[in-house]
Amino acid sequence: MTDDVSAGPSSGRPRWGGASSPPDDAYGRVTDPERFRPLHVAADGLLAELVRDFEVDRTDGLDVDPALSSVYGEHLRTSRLTPQSPTAASVTISWSAFPGVHVRLGGGRMHAFPTCGCDACDEDADEAIQLLREVVLAVTRGEPEGGGAGRPSPWVRRRQAG
Repeated sequence: MTDDVSAGPSSGRPRWGGASSPPDDAYGRVTDPERFRPLHVAADGLLAELVRDFEVDRTDGLDVDPALSSVYGEHLRTSRLTPQSPTAASVTISWSAFPGVHVRLGGGRMHAFPTCGCDACDEDADEAIQLLREVVLAVTRGEPEGGGAGRPSPWVRRRQAG
């Protein structure tokens, strides 16, 4: 068998040509970064969903959260959603040139989607999208990962016209 780093869990073939770990040269190598492009589309949709469903203020601009760029590198755009409740955690989403998505929850924890992207890590864009949604939606429910003192409050849902 040959070293086939493109073979993954859904391919039905063993990864890395049947070896128990990837070859050394797979670390740091990104054969197809465009496989993560759907993360940009998913982040756009998630942002639109949050603005539609919750009482939030939206701020756009690369200067919204300079720390994301200093940690993760070049970003194409950044948006922050600030809930109108002062005890709820904000969410900042930044679209990277990789392509990937970086998120800051409240004033604290940062997340990268994908977390790495190299061939050895063999991350899946659909799984990264699912994790992105889980992490962000947890903040809207007031789960404590948003950072800051104590448990943040849930976001306030917009009243539906009826």
